[in-house]
Amino acid sequence: MKKILLFLFISFFLFSCKRSDPELLEYPSTFYSSHYALTSANRLFTKNGEVLNSQVISNYFGKRNSTFFLSGASPQTVLREKIVLFLSRDYARLHFGTLDTNYVTSSMGNDLVFTSQKVNRFTVSDEYLYDLLLKIGKRKPSYFIRSTVPTIWGFQTVIETKKENYVTLNDGRIEFQMLNICVSTASATSSYEYSYSNVNNEFDETSFTFLRDEDSLGVQQFKLICVR
Repeated sequence: MKKILLFLFISFFLFSCKRSDPELLEYPSTFYSSHYALTSANRLFTKNGEVLNSQVISNYFGKRNSTFFLSGASPQTVLREKIVLFLSRDYARLHFGTLDTNYVTSSMGNDLVFTSQKVNRFTVSDEYLYDLLLKIGKRKPSYFIRSTVPTIWGFQTVIETKKENYVTLNDGRIEFQMLNICVSTASATSSYEYSYSNVNNEFDETSFTFLRDEDSLGVQQFKLICVR
């Protein structure tokens, strides 16, 4: 069985409150991680739709690594770390793990939009899984180029995209909508499992229709709340 834990390279932060006004901020302004809060019960899908049997759902998530899926009471306090530094109306710096990335900040509807100026270029080894991850999130990349290039082994799919991050100020705090995802299959000929943690997006309810016949999709929805 193959498991991949990664910080999703297509980083989308989606928020939907109506009070995202950069005029409400003082610059510079720093927000720190405070706690996680589950936003719905764990959900399980197959190509035929959502699984509603509570025992089947419990068994599926119970077999997965408890350090991957959030468990227990909600909210869960997390280590206080600097996450977002608003440098000005036009620039912000995001910090995750050991990475600090500068973004241009703009407004889009009710959201504040962070756009990286760097273009990320990478190859895709499994187009089905990559395309499924694109479909799972409601927010799609606005800068996205897919091309096929020849290599000595045949052809490779190359993706060029920019990180686009969307945040909303909500009563003096920031809420990141997050997903933990597990795609698995167990057939007579193959068995695999791919896990993706901290996917910064909101779940698209129609994405299960793109699953293969013997695939299962486990989804956990939560939010990371940051305060000053």
